[in-house]
Amino acid sequence: MTREQFILQQQKRNEFSIKRTVVVLGSILVFCSVPIGVAYVVSKDTTPERSRRLLGIGLIVYIIAVYFGLLVSVRRNLNTYSILCPGCGKRILGFTGQIAIATGNCGYCGVKVFDESETST
Repeated sequence: MTREQFILQQQKRNEFSIKRTVVVLGSILVFCSVPIGVAYVVSKDTTPERSRRLLGIGLIVYIIAVYFGLLVSVRRNLNTYSILCPGCGKRILGFTGQIAIATGNCGYCGVKVFDESETST
């Protein structure tokens, strides 16, 4: 992988992270607004204790779903948009990615990371 390809890959990772943030914020908005309507509808037909129980179960299901959704999203992001150092095998991301872009070497062990033989014109 060349330095230019790595930079493009990091830009795609950043765009993916922004999209994930928008989805999470939208999910929080839905989570905050839907229970109010559900509580109103449920409270007409059930006792307050049953309403609280239903909303509690819904909250637990929501938290579990968001947790696993974020877990899958973060793992997919790491597996898709990161490279491993050929010397130490660690992921080159964030600060070490910036070091690799600036120097061409791994930020952990100093081994050459990019294939500079493929130069773009």
